Amino acid sequence: MLRHMIQTFIWRYDSALTSIVALLPVRLQAYSSRLGRMTLPSIWAAVLAVACLVAAFNDYQKIALLGAAVIACIPIGTLLKLLVRRSRPKTIYAQNMKIKSYSFPSSHTYAATIGGGYFIIISLALLAPPVSIVVSVLLTVFVTMIGISRVHVGAHYPTDVTGGWLLGFAVLFAVVQLVF
Repeated sequence: MLRHMIQTFIWRYDSALTSIVALLPVRLQAYSSRLGRMTLPSIWAAVLAVACLVAAFNDYQKIALLGAAVIACIPIGTLLKLLVRRSRPKTIYAQNMKIKSYSFPSSHTYAATIGGGYFIIISLALLAPPVSIVVSVLLTVFVTMIGISRVHVGAHYPTDVTGGWLLGFAVLFAVVQLVF
């Protein structure tokens, strides 16, 4: 009974949000696809590694340690995919993916959440307001766009993206608690 209720909720949630995202113009799918290629978890790892090195060389040891911990957590999303084993949506995009993987959680969204969250923390720690606020808002919008783009191109269900965001927030919170 509970399993049926959860499946019904997930189906309704996915259907409602997918229909809202479908209202976006089709011409934006090319941008959504490019955004997906630019925000692979491996790219986030590389950008975070550079940020860690810059922080370490500038005597920001805790910020460097936080970045290293965030990089180390990127595979958690992949491990969860292997445990859940949710199939991708039946879309042309998902069928034509060169690298086949499971759908839940969205690795792009998860990596963007912990990577973007790391840079938000840095901006709040090192930049004065209002610059830190502007940077934080722009990063939040960027992470949100990445999630929406994954649904828009048909790579994920909305629950995959929501799961990526929630997992990212939880992991980032845990890492921040451990480092600071």
